[in-house]
Amino acid sequence: MMYHPAPRADGRQLEFIEILNTQSIAEDLSGHRISGAVNYRFPADTLLPAGAFLVVAQNPAALQAKFGVG
Repeated sequence: MMYHPAPRADGRQLEFIEILNTQSIAEDLSGHRISGAVNYRFPADTLLPAGAFLVVAQNPAALQAKFGVG
């Protein structure tokens, strides 16, 4: 989790939350939400496979440009 990162000279907002499924089965995230500096509601049929992760970012484009994730 990158929570309240320091201000950057390039102005990019890189706040993000990474969710990891450590279970041996898929996890259904449908309808769950994150709220705060990062606001996101998982759409229907959002399944996180066993051992997989996903990233929810305040500014997805800035995060993609900096780290190549998305």
